[in-house]
Amino acid sequence: FPVTIRGVVLVQGFTDLLDQVGGNTPLASFRQEGGLINFLSPISPQIVTTGSITFDGANLVLWSNTSFSSGADLIVLGTINSSAGDVPVTLSATAAGNLILDGAVGGTAALGALNVTATGGQIAINQGVTTLPGNTPLNPGANGSISLSAGGAVVLAGPIDTRGSLSRDTLIGGNVTVNSGGGPNQNIQIESNINTRGGSITFQDPVFFTGASILDTTAGNLS
Repeated sequence: FPVTIRGVVLVQGFTDLLDQVGGNTPLASFRQEGGLINFLSPISPQIVTTGSITFDGANLVLWSNTSFSSGADLIVLGTINSSAGDVPVTLSATAAGNLILDGAVGGTAALGALNVTATGGQIAINQGVTTLPGNTPLNPGANGSISLSAGGAVVLAGPIDTRGSLSRDTLIGGNVTVNSGGGPNQNIQIESNINTRGGSITFQDPVFFTGASILDTTAGNLS
């Protein structure tokens, strides 16, 4: 797709995005239905829209640090992975509405970091996030950190692991920071495990445990 693509875009099946989408002129909306989508732009892969971004059952493969910016909801119903397990990349996603990651993130090939902001709604992590830090990351910002900031509630239904699912004695994990709206029904809700193995876990708003959960920082801070 060229940089000048405009309007409402519906994509189906196997897709290679070789350039930024909406980088110069934001799309009205973007929707991918099923299949696999490779983000292959050599310069900052991104999708920018004034409306919603939806990946309906599509699985995302990130080949370099990637960003999404939605003027409404941003919903991913498939998986998100780096292209290679030993070269983790970062994902930054911003939505003016809700931001839902329904599939496993980094489950097959960990991300280098995840930064998610939903200014006007909630964040839901339904199948978990796995990130992998490194002493000298090949991609800028690939330090294993996870940052979640929402204007509404933050729901962590799947496990969070910032050590790339490696042995607990192998690697110090990235930091986890979670910030919700803080008002009524805008709390942080956890029903899963969080494992950072030395990385810090910071909750900046009230936390409610809605299911069995283990928070494991080992030598890291918990606040």
